[in-house]
Amino acid sequence: MLDLTFAIKAWIDEVARNTSTVGVNVSLSPSQNNESTTVVDLPRLRPKASGRRPSTSTGRGRHGRCQSRTVTFSDNAGSRARSRSPVKTVADLRFAKIEIRDLDGEVVFDSLPESARNLIMDLREIEDGMGIIPPLIRKEVEAASRRKLQQNHLLTTQYHLTRDEALLELQGLLRLVAGAKSCKAEEQSEAAWNTVVHYPVFQLALAGPVGRSVKPWVTTTAKIVSDVVPRTGNAESGGGTVAKLIDFCLTIEPKDPVQVENILFQQPNYQLRTFNQSMYTPLRFRPIAIAVESKIDTASSTGETQLAIWTRAWLNRMSMLLQLPYNASLSSPPLPLIRIQSHMWYVLIGYLEDNTAEQQQREQRHQDEDGFYDHESTDAPEARQLDEQEQEQEQDFDAAPTPTINSTQKKLVIVGEQIIGDTRTVIGAYKLLKSIRRLVDWAEGDFRKYIDEVVIPTATELWVPS
Repeated sequence: MLDLTFAIKAWIDEVARNTSTVGVNVSLSPSQNNESTTVVDLPRLRPKASGRRPSTSTGRGRHGRCQSRTVTFSDNAGSRARSRSPVKTVADLRFAKIEIRDLDGEVVFDSLPESARNLIMDLREIEDGMGIIPPLIRKEVEAASRRKLQQNHLLTTQYHLTRDEALLELQGLLRLVAGAKSCKAEEQSEAAWNTVVHYPVFQLALAGPVGRSVKPWVTTTAKIVSDVVPRTGNAESGGGTVAKLIDFCLTIEPKDPVQVENILFQQPNYQLRTFNQSMYTPLRFRPIAIAVESKIDTASSTGETQLAIWTRAWLNRMSMLLQLPYNASLSSPPLPLIRIQSHMWYVLIGYLEDNTAEQQQREQRHQDEDGFYDHESTDAPEARQLDEQEQEQEQDFDAAPTPTINSTQKKLVIVGEQIIGDTRTVIGAYKLLKSIRRLVDWAEGDFRKYIDEVVIPTATELWVPS
């Protein structure tokens, strides 16, 4: 019996020693243990217990794949940075032959084409509250706005809606103002503002006979086709294409849709089978009269860049339809653009300015400098030398062989901006409705005349076989 007791105790001690050996080997290299159980179990435990650094090998092991993923992520980040638009600020637009000017100031206003000056003057009267309220619902508007209306606030002509329709319109404006306040208070996204406030504004403004031809479209996915995207330089010099999306477009229905279809059918490639600068279906057969970009107060930009690029691309498309080189004179009328910043709405004017006008302004600037500086002082030569260097840089850039930039290409000037209303108050919303309707009058007047009497007939003659 004593021998059996010693045998059992020896067997228990041996089991304990084997178990202890396996436990120690978990934190060491598995090659130090020859037990079959440890060879199976150790690889599963190593990732948690091992203190070794991951292998730097580029092979197909687990750590090699992990390193490969890290390199790939870095490469992707770099490619995203390289593909980012080179137009990051308003100042960068100069490289795409676009310049933005401030409307404040007599010189800039006087430089606008006459039709643009007349439009701005009308919009300023509306902003002053002249003739914005239909007299047939004066009391209801006073109650809703909690203010006494002045006589100059009332329309002097017959309103295009009946009294019942005008009351429904007032109810719609009250909903818009309430929705805008909610979007502001809740710090909602740009998409929410567009859905709850901005697009319904267009729907109200264009309701009834006003919107029979002019239609609003949500264009947040309408991309510019590559053939007409403005460029900031050639590929060799590092310049890249720039393309911007905008939120809305107002279009007109062409007088003869069949003519438009015939023109587009003859285009050299499918991506150009659109009258405008985008293959987005609602924009393919309807000329874009007004582009609209919206932003919220916390956005990093205010929208001028998107509107400028979009407008330049549309002008490029008109040049292609008319088979004009980029350095040719395009007789496009001034183009109103709408910029929205949460509650506030603004109009900018885009128009083409040729180099002769720019040169005249430069010469005038030189004359002003010559009259200001003392020619005997050291400041005057330095100022003129810096200006000459700037001219040389401009000449070197203009001489670069790019598809879309030419030294004689007309510059697109964007002048802004004029307030046209807001969604803070009912009175501001009425200003907004009348301003949009004034822009519709322009679209049905100057713009339609250019499209129906210049672009479509000329393009038909050039593209459609007789």
